[in-house]
Amino acid sequence: MALAVVVSPSGTAARLRIRLCGGLAVDQAGERLESRLPSRQARIVFACLVDHRGHPISRTSLAEALWGDDPPPSRDVGLRAVLSGVRRVLGPGSLEGRGELKLVLPDDVWIDVEVAARLVQRAELALEEERHEPARRDAATAADILQDELLPGCGGPWVDERRVELEELGRHARELEGRAALEDGDPAAAERAARRVVERAPYRESAHALLMQALTAQGNVAEALLAYDRLVRALRDDLGTTPSPPLPGLHERLLVDGRGATRELRRPRRRPGARFAGVALALTGLAIVAAGLSGSDSAEPARAHRVHALPMQQAVLPGLRIAFEYPKGWPLRRPANGLTGIGDGDAFCNIFRIQGAASSAHGRRGILRYARGRLRGWARRAREVRLGAVQALHGAATPGATALERDRAYGVPEAGRVSFLTAGPDVLRVECSAPPGRFGGLDRVAFRPLVQSVRTLEG
Repeated sequence: MALAVVVSPSGTAARLRIRLCGGLAVDQAGERLESRLPSRQARIVFACLVDHRGHPISRTSLAEALWGDDPPPSRDVGLRAVLSGVRRVLGPGSLEGRGELKLVLPDDVWIDVEVAARLVQRAELALEEERHEPARRDAATAADILQDELLPGCGGPWVDERRVELEELGRHARELEGRAALEDGDPAAAERAARRVVERAPYRESAHALLMQALTAQGNVAEALLAYDRLVRALRDDLGTTPSPPLPGLHERLLVDGRGATRELRRPRRRPGARFAGVALALTGLAIVAAGLSGSDSAEPARAHRVHALPMQQAVLPGLRIAFEYPKGWPLRRPANGLTGIGDGDAFCNIFRIQGAASSAHGRRGILRYARGRLRGWARRAREVRLGAVQALHGAATPGATALERDRAYGVPEAGRVSFLTAGPDVLRVECSAPPGRFGGLDRVAFRPLVQSVRTLEG
């Protein structure tokens, strides 16, 4: 008789594993529990509670995660029914609290998005310390975890926002894998990683730069030049813009000296946190611009000297169905997933289009309510954030709302504005931020003129 004996550390077999990406899965001791959730809304609330584990979340926030600012009349009854379904997964004692709720999970629970975030942080640190193999391994594992969509088949305000954040984190992880592979002497693996990112985010300039470096390191300088030409055509035809530095500099050096060009390309600045996303990019600052406000609304006191307006240039983004003017010399940065970043190095302006949101933000009062709800939800999730009062956005062609904000959410102090404007059936969310010492002037000479110029391209 042949016997097979499996020995595992104490408690390992019964460890709770929760997967949010690629479809909700809850596994405990080999038993699948997600089928106990009776509805799609119960799955969303369960996932939201898992994602916020360790931090109580109010019933209002859970309702906003499901319905945004347009809940049904029987919201409380519906939410009670959903929470009752959530309790079925791990038992009645798994959900604590009344006004604020917290999902009780074991200390050793395995949650895919948490694991991926930790791996990205480890990979960033390892790459800085030139430990290329560990960085490559951790980044690849994180990217593999995040390659599938969050809660496929589900939708709603929280799902949509978190999905964008995790997509950005996954792309960042794949880029880290590629850079670590390139530093580790494996340019072919770096090329594969870069191509995977470019395929999913065709306007992501950092991925194109990595691809050009990897091709050049393999001696394929002509292919690197072709990759740059493809990016130039895509940006010109789709977005009406050109690549931002240092890509044109790399291209020029490739034309002159293909062998030494990649050594001179500046390594991208390390992102300060694992949730840097979203928005990507997006989500780097989370600070948003307002248009046409009075001088008393500035985050910084007005300086005594006269502020001169900056020369502007126009951008037309058919994908977002918007056009606007922005300061000359400020490149459009990595438009992806409905996000456009504009900046001069340490100042950013990001524009999101939130589909279908205008139905709950009709008119000036509606957009004020919408803005207050969205900003309250963000302030509850973020850390070290101070928000000013939400005010109507004056001087814009369509109703809008704005609020000042300051935060250290990413370890770096920033000042900015958060603005929402109605755009046909949708809402535009415009985010601008800069270091506190620079924001006041930039708000007057760049951010406000930019937002005042935003127009929608309907039809």
